[in-house]
Amino acid sequence: MRSVKAAVLGAVMAVSVGAGTALAQNVSPVRQDVRDLHRDRRDVVRDKHEIRSDRRDLGADRRDLRKDIKSGDSSEVRRDVREVRHDRVDLRRDHREIVADKHDVRVDRRQIRRTVTP
Repeated sequence: MRSVKAAVLGAVMAVSVGAGTALAQNVSPVRQDVRDLHRDRRDVVRDKHEIRSDRRDLGADRRDLRKDIKSGDSSEVRRDVREVRHDRVDLRRDHREIVADKHDVRVDRRQIRRTVTP
């Protein structure tokens, strides 16, 4: 009977210590900064992909615009001009986002260095 109680008590203590350690690791400011750093790096990669995609779309829309200008179709020219303008706005927005994300990466690295090094 005593051994059963001791085993149950030991298991309960092991679970509570394990949960406390896991909670402490999740609350750790270094771990949160590292997560932020990884998230910002993923954002940079995603923004670079979007920039490549927007450049590809912009090139296609410009080709269509040149073709429609040569053919003299004014309604298609207006539509293509709107598409080119929209793609350029997207491209500028993605460039601004990538600059902001790279800044966040630098800030996160600084915070991690400050936290880890006394």
